Amino acid sequence: MSPWCIITLVLSINAARRRDVQSHRRWMFRSAAIGYGVVYTRFLRGWISLMFSCKLDIALECSFFIVWVVNLLLLEIYIQMYLTDATKKRATKSIPQQEAKIVT
Repeated sequence: MSPWCIITLVLSINAARRRDVQSHRRWMFRSAAIGYGVVYTRFLRGWISLMFSCKLDIALECSFFIVWVVNLLLLEIYIQMYLTDATKKRATKSIPQQEAKIVT
């Protein structure tokens, strides 16, 4: 977990230094999803252990996998549906205005 959190934070900081706010925002969301995954894992570990009557070690491994996949999958869907469309809408709105300025 720690290497992924560090990698996403470094990528986020690099994007912020380049003044790429959209990329910075996306990488920070990914970093937060990984960080919150640790908290969710603790809750899910107990439930998995009780439901399947397995040891806590096995439940911990299963919960890490489930939480990270679900968190990152849902986050990527959110990014693709809402953040990417907003960027495209802004880009298409600004193109006609720029062309109008060039023509006149």
